[in-house]
Amino acid sequence: MRAVPTFAAEPARAGDPALDFCLWPYDLPSPRHATSLAGANLLYAASAEAGCLDAYCSLTESLRAALGPFRSVWGVKWDGR
Repeated sequence: MRAVPTFAAEPARAGDPALDFCLWPYDLPSPRHATSLAGANLLYAASAEAGCLDAYCSLTESLRAALGPFRSVWGVKWDGR
């Protein structure tokens, strides 16, 4: 069994905008809680499992620096394994 790298989970903050995959705002079905996580955590978990966590963390930081926060959308496909 191989070791999967870990990462520091990003919290979602109460003031963060709720944006869909087109970056359009929407109303959250319930308020965010202190334990809510940012969407980027799914990307980090998937890239950690795939063995490329450092590359995706670096890419995410670069895009946020260039575009600003909340200006990118990530998706993960599950292949059933």
